[in-house]
Amino acid sequence: MDIASRFCLLVAGVMLVTGSSFAQPAPTPNPAPPADSTTPDANQPSLSEKLRQSNGVIHPKEVDPAIEKQAPKVRDQNVVPAPGTSGGAPAPQPK
Repeated sequence: MDIASRFCLLVAGVMLVTGSSFAQPAPTPNPAPPADSTTPDANQPSLSEKLRQSNGVIHPKEVDPAIEKQAPKVRDQNVVPAPGTSGGAPAPQPK
């Protein structure tokens, strides 16, 4: 046999050996059992009960009263006024 056919046989043999190792499926890790979120806690009322008690209105949790949003600065240099307002670009003129 000539060198080319021997090389082809060698490549085919290597592909046969390595191909089978790549074809094996990866082992799958055992997934953790899902947390059963549908069963209500004995101490917590269900969401339906909460809505029934509040007449269908959902109230937000208490908010820290110390948090205050300051009013924006007047004529802040970082704010571009809208066209047509005082200090802004003139309104577009129709042709």
